[in-house]
Amino acid sequence: MGRDVLCHRFVMTIAAGHARGCSPDRRILTILPTQAHSSLSVLLHLSAERTLASGSLTLLQRLVENFCGGSASLLFTRQHRHEINFMSTPSANVEIHPNDFCFTGPETLAGAYMRMFWHPVALSADLHSGQAKPLTVMSEEVTIYRGTSGKAHALAGRCVHRSALLHIGFVEDEDLRCMYHGWRFDSKGRCVEIPGSVDTQAKNISVRAYPTEEYLGLIFIYMGPQDPPPIFPRYPDFEEPGVTETRCNLRPCNYFQDVENNVDPAHTPFTHAISSYMDSGLTSVPVVQGEETSWGIAQYSGRPEGTRVSHHGMPTMLNLKFQPESEGGWKDFMAWRVPITDDSHMNFLVIHARVTGEAAERLKAAIAQRYEVVSGLPSVIEVANAVLAGHRRLSDFSDHPDLLFIQDHITQMAQGTITDRCTERLSQSDKLVVLLRRIWAREIRAMAQGQELTQWIRSSDIRPTTGIERLGKKQSA
Repeated sequence: MGRDVLCHRFVMTIAAGHARGCSPDRRILTILPTQAHSSLSVLLHLSAERTLASGSLTLLQRLVENFCGGSASLLFTRQHRHEINFMSTPSANVEIHPNDFCFTGPETLAGAYMRMFWHPVALSADLHSGQAKPLTVMSEEVTIYRGTSGKAHALAGRCVHRSALLHIGFVEDEDLRCMYHGWRFDSKGRCVEIPGSVDTQAKNISVRAYPTEEYLGLIFIYMGPQDPPPIFPRYPDFEEPGVTETRCNLRPCNYFQDVENNVDPAHTPFTHAISSYMDSGLTSVPVVQGEETSWGIAQYSGRPEGTRVSHHGMPTMLNLKFQPESEGGWKDFMAWRVPITDDSHMNFLVIHARVTGEAAERLKAAIAQRYEVVSGLPSVIEVANAVLAGHRRLSDFSDHPDLLFIQDHITQMAQGTITDRCTERLSQSDKLVVLLRRIWAREIRAMAQGQELTQWIRSSDIRPTTGIERLGKKQSA
């Protein structure tokens, strides 16, 4: 009998006992394979009705520890999946499965890796002076607010006093005061005032604060342990004169489906069969090649028209030449895929057109007009849900200004909220998806073993191309 089957039977037996209010018998543990003494990952998929309570998970963890004679750590808990990881010592044989990349809560391996990077969490334009907002980022509650100086700050989602949500409080200078009992926290998370208490009481009290940066119209935060945080990355080609459009959209599926789509150029002639990409000449199925770079992965989509070069930046970024318009031609495009929970994520997009003068003014007017048109149409999510439910056809929305995003939204949602990579059958065109997973597994394994990680850098030679050079079309460079 296979190891996975044995582990599954072990956990399901314990789960069934707890669902009936029974304590598991120690003899159940005898079905565990001997490999558990070096490294064991026990996965449990349960329906909402049979979700283990935290006490049951603690007991399950203790049972594994007692049986194996080592230590077990609870990696994460969510409604439909629980994982306990037993590892007496770091092992070079630790198995990392692609499904592990999907879960980014604070106690997960992928979550720990993702927290080593800066991530955008909001549009700068959406946070006004004196305003606080709630966010969920990688299954953690976060409060962002803008002080009276205009600087954005980020704190934990709740007050440490009685767990009231901090965003309902009051911004005072660069501080945030809890609405419930008036505890006041500065931008570093330190409690600076407790009304009705002696001044010294607040000295040792704090909430978590996250370093923040604003760049290219986005608010970024760092959620990792490094202090000071890593150097904030900048992208000089997006700082050149021109028109910059910053957007975001929610996609109710796991973020890693979007990340894998970053390195999947074979989907373009099918998913985007009706689009400006096709109108520009990217009509044929590409021959996919690629390689690891100092920033992530360079992907080469070979067609008779030329070779389109796009780049995946670790951990979740996409850099390519975006759909051309009458003003500005092909545009520079950067996207970040940021988990909200394991079931949803945000796409943050920066689109930069290198136009100035009157052409820039015309492009700004065209962007404003597009937003006005879109505001009166069904949203991307509404359209995608209607198509996925079979109520409408995608061709009904061929004139929608956000058609490209609708197409990607539909195909990624069609994979399921969290797609199970155990059931897939990969082909030659998926070679860069395989490379991406190998890189992620290598980095997470190194992190778990305390080894040095790759320091990803976007060098000046990492730049995308349109892929239509042989058509004689003008390329924005």
